[in-house]
Amino acid sequence: MFMGVEQLAGRTKIANSTSSRISQPSNTWSPPPPNTFKINCDVSFNKDMNFVGVAVVARNCHGDVFDGINAKVHASSAFVAECLTMRIGSYLIARHGWQYVIIESDCKLSIEMINRQTPDSWEGKGIFSYIRKITEFVANFDFACFNFLSNQVAA
Repeated sequence: MFMGVEQLAGRTKIANSTSSRISQPSNTWSPPPPNTFKINCDVSFNKDMNFVGVAVVARNCHGDVFDGINAKVHASSAFVAECLTMRIGSYLIARHGWQYVIIESDCKLSIEMINRQTPDSWEGKGIFSYIRKITEFVANFDFACFNFLSNQVAA
């Protein structure tokens, strides 16, 4: 069942404990707590190309994949592409009506900005607004920054 922003706006907010966590570098996926979905977001960005690859995967605490999206999109920077993957992740939340969710990204800047720890950039402002609108109706929501060892060579 797809639940859009308009439908979510009519729901009652229960409690939202949004925070920002930064994990230790690792090459392995760690499961979310029981009854929680983890949405992993990542991009492949090459400044010489006119598109970027984005991927979003939603799993439960057992590692079972429940949904995912991959696409080629146009983005002006790696930062904007990372923000777009978080927006796609929030779309999955709306689509399924999940109430216990972690969105995980390796882009520390976007995690900090979505949590309003630093001012919103003009590049991500509209994207962050959409994400906040969706997640304000989620019972328990968290953004996490994951340091992937394999991404350390990426520029």
